[in-house]
Amino acid sequence: MSAGRYDIVIEQGAGFRLAITWKDSEGKPVNLTGYTAKAQVRASHKASAALLTFTTADASIVLGGAAGTIVLEADHEATEALARGGVWDLKLTPPGKEPVRLLEGRAALKEASTK
Repeated sequence: MSAGRYDIVIEQGAGFRLAITWKDSEGKPVNLTGYTAKAQVRASHKASAALLTFTTADASIVLGGAAGTIVLEADHEATEALARGGVWDLKLTPPGKEPVRLLEGRAALKEASTK
């Protein structure tokens, strides 16, 4: 399976929320029970440091089990600290199996005027 393309826009200084549903080839939600997930925004694919990280470990990613939902959230303080956009991707790891890169794309930053 190849990662799907999905570009995101993060507004500096505002909360960020992305909600998606992963569906199989028949249009049925993928059961995410037991999965873990991680997503990162980096300035470039080769950048050593992440600009923003989301994980199921810290609940910035919430998986909806049998419903197949995936919700990524960052608060305004996390987005306020961003100085630039870049690229991002989302990996999901099923129990006892290899990770799957579900999505990838550009991460644009809309800079705030109000500080």
